[in-house]
Amino acid sequence: GNTALNLAGAQSSVEQMKANCVATNPDKPSIDLAPLMLCETIPTTIPNLADARVKAIASINAFGNHVFTPKGLKNIDIPSLIITGSSDLVAPALSESICPFQAMTQDQQTLVIIENGQHFFGNDTDAEGLFSFSPKLSQPDPQQLSRYLNQMVLQFVTHTFRSETSSNSIAMTQSLAKLSRPNYPLHIVQAGIADQPNQLAKHICTKPH
Repeated sequence: GNTALNLAGAQSSVEQMKANCVATNPDKPSIDLAPLMLCETIPTTIPNLADARVKAIASINAFGNHVFTPKGLKNIDIPSLIITGSSDLVAPALSESICPFQAMTQDQQTLVIIENGQHFFGNDTDAEGLFSFSPKLSQPDPQQLSRYLNQMVLQFVTHTFRSETSSNSIAMTQSLAKLSRPNYPLHIVQAGIADQPNQLAKHICTKPH
């Protein structure tokens, strides 16, 4: 997820990573596992990985808040599909995807929240020696999540390269909404549209914590 954002032009911030790690209280219970994974390996410098050959990105479960500043994310000016799961305990949807997405304002930038979706979309946690969580964080229906991802990325690519217009972005949003299923409902937010979900997100994300 983060690599896609970097290639699209988002500049990672060492200062942002250090500030978030300093603000993390190890004695305070938290469901956010991002600090545990990132704060032990903060680099001294981060190269600019922006690649002009990249014309669109799909980013899944990125650490948007811990790695990027809003200014860094505003650098992304290409079509972007940001996917997150509402039950993600590793990169929580609100802090790591929904709030960072508020910095993205281009017409063809879309956030998809998979209700009940977790960080590991397949059976990643069952791989011996890769991750060990108790209880298991695997999806109840990993096959459906895999189909979701394939279908969402296919719709995104198809609509993005068919036409670069805002009306086509609306058509893509409608196509993504049709993929939604009862056990994993999809919630879709289009950047730059002052609708109720966007306004609510901006209110929550700008409140002091």
